[in-house]
Amino acid sequence: LTDPFFAVLTIDTILIYDTYHSRPLCIVRGLHYAGLTDCTWSPDGRNLVVSSTDGYISILSFAKGELGEEYVNFDTMETTAAT
Repeated sequence: LTDPFFAVLTIDTILIYDTYHSRPLCIVRGLHYAGLTDCTWSPDGRNLVVSSTDGYISILSFAKGELGEEYVNFDTMETTAAT
């Protein structure tokens, strides 16, 4: 699920984008008193862990579908027939 979403960090802001829209889906500010340093998505794509130079981490948790649903184009999916 994490493939269609990515996060961009600035010194004090987290911007979450998808691969379709040109504007962020979510903007988060003011989580830490010091600059943001890194982030990573959980394997299921529902949590974003963010660290900063203040020595703390924050975890942004999203409900299933909160950032949108992954689009599946069934016309281009390959099917295999059992023989």
